[in-house]
Amino acid sequence: MHIWEEIQKKLGVKKMREIEYSEAAVEVLDILNHTNKEDVARIPQSFIKFLTNISSKSYKVKFNHE
Repeated sequence: MHIWEEIQKKLGVKKMREIEYSEAAVEVLDILNHTNKEDVARIPQSFIKFLTNISSKSYKVKFNHE
C-alpha cells in the first residue's frame, strides 16, 4: 500500500484535506513575506487573516528564497 493511501485510510480523506490546506496556507504566507510589500498591501486583510487562522502551527516551509 502506498504511504499516502495508508495515511488517508487512518486519518480519513477529510482530515488529509484539512492538513494539506493548513500546510498550503503556511506556504502562501511565507511567499507573501518575501513579496513586495506594496503588492501584499493590495490583498484583503481578511484573506491574510483567514490564511493565518487555518495555517499549521507545526509545518515548516522548505523554500529557498535566494
